[in-house]
Amino acid sequence: MPELPEVETIRRGLLAHLGGRELQQVQVFRGDLRRPVNTAELTDLAGARLEGITRRGKYLVFSFSSARALLLHLGMSGRLHLAFSAHTRPPHTHVVFRFAGD
Repeated sequence: MPELPEVETIRRGLLAHLGGRELQQVQVFRGDLRRPVNTAELTDLAGARLEGITRRGKYLVFSFSSARALLLHLGMSGRLHLAFSAHTRPPHTHVVFRFAGD
């Protein structure tokens, strides 16, 4: 399980690359995670701009311009993979968020 310093490092890295960018597309490949993923709510985030990422304990809170937020927890072995352009999807990828830009 990622520890607090690791979660903070992830938060800062993601914010540096994705802050202010528009979320263009959300693809859900596996919706039966620890809690069921509401695909419709995730895809409704498309078109909103990422305004910030904060941390509450080991949770990451993604705030969007649509006044909506996404709460994310990496669990025991979860990770976020930041890829640029046409990158192949790693195995066991459950959700892909595509942002504007490279």
